[in-house]
Amino acid sequence: MRFNVFYKEVISEATIHRPKYIGDTFLVTDRATGEWKKFLGQSFNIIGNEPTTKSYETLLGKSSGKPNLFVQNLETGLYYLLVRMGDSNLVWARKDGTQEITGANATRIQEAAVAQVLALAINNKKYSTIKGILELFESETLENVVDLVNKSAGNFDTDAGVQETIGYIYEAKTWLGSTASSVEAIMKEFKIGKTFVVHRGSTMSNALDSKAVELANKAGAKIGKQKDKWNPSDIWVFKKNSKQYNKAMNSSTLDELNGVIDANLEVKKIKEIAGLSLKKASAKSPAKIKYFNMDASDDEIEPDEVKTAIKIKDGISTGTELIDGDNNIMIQFRNTKGGKFTTALTGTIRGKLAQGGSVSINSVWNRLKESTPKYPTKIDYYFDGDAPTKESYKAMQRLIKDAKANAKRLGINSLKGFLWDVKSFKDYEKAIEATLASKKGDKNLAAVNLHSKLQGLHLLSTIKDDTFAWIYFQASAQTDISPAFVKVGE
Repeated sequence: MRFNVFYKEVISEATIHRPKYIGDTFLVTDRATGEWKKFLGQSFNIIGNEPTTKSYETLLGKSSGKPNLFVQNLETGLYYLLVRMGDSNLVWARKDGTQEITGANATRIQEAAVAQVLALAINNKKYSTIKGILELFESETLENVVDLVNKSAGNFDTDAGVQETIGYIYEAKTWLGSTASSVEAIMKEFKIGKTFVVHRGSTMSNALDSKAVELANKAGAKIGKQKDKWNPSDIWVFKKNSKQYNKAMNSSTLDELNGVIDANLEVKKIKEIAGLSLKKASAKSPAKIKYFNMDASDDEIEPDEVKTAIKIKDGISTGTELIDGDNNIMIQFRNTKGGKFTTALTGTIRGKLAQGGSVSINSVWNRLKESTPKYPTKIDYYFDGDAPTKESYKAMQRLIKDAKANAKRLGINSLKGFLWDVKSFKDYEKAIEATLASKKGDKNLAAVNLHSKLQGLHLLSTIKDDTFAWIYFQASAQTDISPAFVKVGE
């Protein structure tokens, strides 16, 4: 078993010998120093993501003045915290709940897990239901489950290994449930047999994505490398030795390629090619299946059904949200760059359990024929010591006034969130105090949040009656450059 060790600012690789989790002695070597150390594991729990420098102080404290180690299991991708309790003993630190790795790496593992367990279900119908999958993981050791999934290797091709993916969902029960829910839904909806292979990040699926992106840009779509703007599918199902796949890859235009994909997907039937977009689902029941960009689809929302009288919700400590209550659509614009000042807000379709597709705010400015608004990116524009500045207050007030006037012009009469109730500098001070508290006193993060809020308010002050529908269809890949696909999830 191999681990990453996070020792202060040093990130290095280490090897764990005799890796029993409870009550076992093991050795760790830090390759940065070449030093071997002996530790005793006394208790065990997952604590979450790779730490930042500040999280050491928050999570560890001084710990009797002794240094501590973070380790990452390279087989499962999970992180652990080791706290030194003496000269030779180390315990696995305990924190409430089980947290999982996040970001692109977690997404890769989660999607590959669905592909691999789906292949298992194809080969053994016993594991084609939520109950069957959960019972397997509850009754068998990790090694036995990995061996069983590996026997279905002829029906999946993924960019994550079985040990990595199965090890991950074996520990992360929420994602195990989501995987089981998705697999049962897919197996119930489609008759996928052993003549099919499920792909995630494979040479074949990547080649199809690249081909489509190339043809889309050539057709003037200007999507850059964003393949999700063409098709948001996370896994693909291809028939072995598919002539239709070869036909798609030999297409000379995007319409030709999309035509091949459209012709191979019908309601409840995959002929030779189909793309599936995965969203987090609950283990309580099979995930929902929805068809997109198909004439036979009853689940799609037509452009003229997206209401212009949407609700605009806004709060200081959250993103700017556009809501169509009638169609249960919510798009949240927020800063996705962490603690950095940026004009690159991202609008993401939000669901009950998972997020959907996204669109950059710069694309929206282009649609509105507006130049990207510029706002100061220095903390002292927003804060004078611990107090908010009059300059930022005036900018907020002007944009709130414009946003309200624009909402009224569009027939929008629901503006929720205490930002809208800021009528004086005193109100603004209270709002900023709440923002600062939510950021644990970090003025930089609070200022970044306010900068993001100025961007969001600018959007609300300039949005037109058809903009929301355009944003929704761009983010969900329901445009004239997108082929048929299936969404699996809540």
